[in-house]
Amino acid sequence: MKIHLSVDTVDVDKRGYAELSIKSNVPVEFSLDGKTYSIVPYRFGDETVLLEYTYEESDSMIQTLTKEYVLQQILRKDVYPDSLKNIAHHFKIGLKKFRILVVKYNDVEEREFSRYSLSNVTFGVVASEFEGESVDLHLLPSNVTVRTKDGYFLSGVTDTAEEGLRQALLIAKWFRGGSYDELVSLALSGGSEEPKLRRMVSDWAGLIKLVISGELVKVARDPSREFYLGQILKRLRMFKAETLFNPLNPLEMVALGVLFAKYGGGGHFEPDSYDIF
Repeated sequence: MKIHLSVDTVDVDKRGYAELSIKSNVPVEFSLDGKTYSIVPYRFGDETVLLEYTYEESDSMIQTLTKEYVLQQILRKDVYPDSLKNIAHHFKIGLKKFRILVVKYNDVEEREFSRYSLSNVTFGVVASEFEGESVDLHLLPSNVTVRTKDGYFLSGVTDTAEEGLRQALLIAKWFRGGSYDELVSLALSGGSEEPKLRRMVSDWAGLIKLVISGELVKVARDPSREFYLGQILKRLRMFKAETLFNPLNPLEMVALGVLFAKYGGGGHFEPDSYDIF
């Protein structure tokens, strides 16, 4: 299988078929020297690339591309703990896009004051507990701006209750207050639960380094190292469920890199080994 960024890299005797494929924007199949070829155009905005393969290569190519797609979906998939899913069932959402605000409080008076101050913007509130602390979970329209402070934890704009809760509770778990959109700034600043973060980075240092160094993707694509992949994926799911971080999410990967640099011994991200279990 070959990928051509332009017609110029196609063999001369196949170039006419490549030009036809680009102009018609449809796959072209042809026979040459006893072999059957296909040239398939793929458009990315104004750019077109050409995929060239033989009939014999088609099955293995489909298997390879399918495996790559499934693997990427598994790596990037968010994991929602059962406790989070149970809370999400309480939200009856009629909005296509929204935010979720988590508010921690110490007593009834503090709770009632926060509810009153948010009454003009919230679409509903659910009282719950998170890691032994009393919290209110507010459903907010996506265009509402809330000034966060200690005890206030705001998700980004999302379209599912599970993801909104994960983002807001991620901030609530590791920081004293803030917005998910400010995650990297929170990691850089001192506004974090430092002892908890130090323990988390220490406990998961091997996996964090594997992701940040890019070695995880290399292992996933290398058949000779497939022995490690199943166990790494299990550890990755455990990490997502326990910490609420998704290290394959670009924003969260950068934040984890900052935290590792602060609490994990510096910025050298090469993994020690694949034995992270």
